[in-house]
Amino acid sequence: MTAAWERFLSSLLAANTLAQAMQSAVGYVSEALCCDISWTGLVEADDQLHMGAHHGLTTPEMSTVWRLAVGDGIGGRAVSLARTQRSSNYLHDSRRVPAKRLIDNERIATVLVTPLTAAGQPTGVIYAAHRELREWTPRDVDHLETTARRLSMRLHQLTLLREAERTVRSLQRKAIGAESALQSSSEFIGALTNTGEIDSALEVAAVFLNANIQINDGRGRTLHTAGPDEIGCAGTRLTCELGNRSDLSLRIHQIDMDPSPADTPISLAIGALRLQLLRLGERAEAREELRGELLESLLTGRFNDSEHLRRRLSLIGRPHLADSARVIVVESLAASNRLSARFHTDLRTTFPQLLIDHRDSSLVIVVEDHRPEEYLIRQFKELLIREEERHRRPGTDGAEHGGPRFVAGVGRRSRRPHEISVSYDEAAAACAIGISDPRAADKGIFSARKLGLQGLASMPQEQLAAMVNDTFGPIIDHDQRRGTDFMRTVRTYLANDRHLGDTASELHLHYNTVRNRIARIEELLDLKFDQADGRYRAETAIRMVAVLRTLTEQKLLSVRR
Repeated sequence: MTAAWERFLSSLLAANTLAQAMQSAVGYVSEALCCDISWTGLVEADDQLHMGAHHGLTTPEMSTVWRLAVGDGIGGRAVSLARTQRSSNYLHDSRRVPAKRLIDNERIATVLVTPLTAAGQPTGVIYAAHRELREWTPRDVDHLETTARRLSMRLHQLTLLREAERTVRSLQRKAIGAESALQSSSEFIGALTNTGEIDSALEVAAVFLNANIQINDGRGRTLHTAGPDEIGCAGTRLTCELGNRSDLSLRIHQIDMDPSPADTPISLAIGALRLQLLRLGERAEAREELRGELLESLLTGRFNDSEHLRRRLSLIGRPHLADSARVIVVESLAASNRLSARFHTDLRTTFPQLLIDHRDSSLVIVVEDHRPEEYLIRQFKELLIREEERHRRPGTDGAEHGGPRFVAGVGRRSRRPHEISVSYDEAAAACAIGISDPRAADKGIFSARKLGLQGLASMPQEQLAAMVNDTFGPIIDHDQRRGTDFMRTVRTYLANDRHLGDTASELHLHYNTVRNRIARIEELLDLKFDQADGRYRAETAIRMVAVLRTLTEQKLLSVRR
């Protein structure tokens, strides 16, 4: 017995699997208890005992088909009650479950079964069975329970060892995967940082993430897309804001469910993509401000693809300019006057969505404008008033100068990108009229709408010139042939509301000289300034002259550029 026990303990310690340990135990039980059969049953997920190992069985069905619910039969009760059960006459035992054909086929007559435990909880059983009637002695019971305890300990050890090995293998796989993911992420970020355009950055990310990637604006319109068609994507969807004052969003739709955007490498890749897109967007914004290519296209209307222009505006953080914008042109009344850096700072604070361009002596501003024109004019007037006050402070160049230094013209509100060039023409014409109008000192900012320029500024130069010539041709010809200044006289006379005394004072002429000159002009033009129709014709033609001069200057500036 001692030698057999030692052999059993040695084989138990040498067992590397649960099956080997249980096989050692059932072999030892059959030998030590001098019984015909021994087997083990383990509780599985279905809450039934399944055979683990056996010794002495003669029918293959017993080893493959045997199942016993916990609580049923002698073995099931041993598990549920957590104590040894025995039967000296199994064929007539009340605990015998119905339909025990497998037991009958093995001709089992007597049974002794004790539970296997782990951490105080029954996990299975070990049987000792005999084909002849037999009384189980206390020594048999004690021996089986001792064997069960030893087997339980070893099974628990092997289970823990198997779980530890499984954990190690899992960690090893994760470590290999993490290393591979880190390498892939490093390569992806390296490739991403070398991209110089938005589209190429999205293409690189689409390959790495195996996904369709889109950049959408605040209205859900797709500005850029890369990767496979979204229809073929069945994996995870992810939408995130691009950030940094931008209303753009990044939408990712993976082809497969694995890997998830929550995984660290994927999350890192998405973060790197967002960072690169913001960097490229800021670079595009700086480039646009430096070169002014986008603003030049808007002001001249020289572009064919409105959607492409919308994308450019969105990527530099000015998406709303494509849907509602207004142009303001600011001119200095003296070459020595310069708008201060503080004015530009206040301008950007007041109108965050804007584009600025310096065109010779003019400052051209395109601002987002959804409100009535009066509100914008009031805001801009406040900026000009503060700027005038800065120039008039003691110690500045303009300390002794009491008049205005800057004049601004405001164009129409555009609702489409192509209308911005029209708004610019109107703003430039309004500004030109403000500069030529002696009353500019009282206004400072002129609206093309209020001046009636909205239709004029959109007219071709040839048509404007023809209309000006129809009205003022005789006095223009007279000025050229005789060296007179009838055109200036008309402008001054109408600007002073047809007041002869004020007109004479401004022109430094005698009252009668002005009166005679006006009479001569009316004769040449075949109109009367005291009649509404004649006055309207003359005032409209004067505005046309200002618009024509502005368009001519813009054309010359465009040629120089």
